[in-house]
Amino acid sequence: MRRHILGISAIILLTGAVAFLIWPPETAGAQSLHSACTRVGSICAVIWLAYRDLERLPSWIGSVILVAAVIIAIRPRMAIIGIPVVIALMVLGRKKKPNPRSS
Repeated sequence: MRRHILGISAIILLTGAVAFLIWPPETAGAQSLHSACTRVGSICAVIWLAYRDLERLPSWIGSVILVAAVIIAIRPRMAIIGIPVVIALMVLGRKKKPNPRSS
């Protein structure tokens, strides 16, 4: 159900972004709304596409990503170490699929 909601949200937001391109906003506030629709709609679409793979990640990886983002925001040079460590944890920490032959 969550995947459907993400897809519908992405379609609505990207449709709003296209509408802002066809009928350009006249105020600065509407321009920021156009930018928000474009960015959030794109992120929703990417998450919608990767949803099946994201379900296989362990639940603790979200807190690891949050902590890494805070550390990188405080000290940007730590990104050189932090990003590869988070990627390695994501790859190595995947849940194993049950083997259909073992039953």
